[in-house]
Amino acid sequence: LMVIHPPLIFLAYSFCLHAAAVAFSSMFGDASGIKDRMLSTVRPGLFVATLGIGLGGLWAYLILDWGGYWA
Repeated sequence: LMVIHPPLIFLAYSFCLHAAAVAFSSMFGDASGIKDRMLSTVRPGLFVATLGIGLGGLWAYLILDWGGYWA
């Protein structure tokens, strides 16, 4: 899980950065269709972030043998 968790979190951050870049570019350019562009970036980003945080919690619980969720 340690091999999967950090790249997923990094990928989620890059989705957030891309969404911010789309929002910033719409302030100075054509803002038509921004909802579709934002949703196509934010939805997979939310999915990847949820998966990454969930796997990180599972990794901390099982592999590190702390006996609890970030105990």
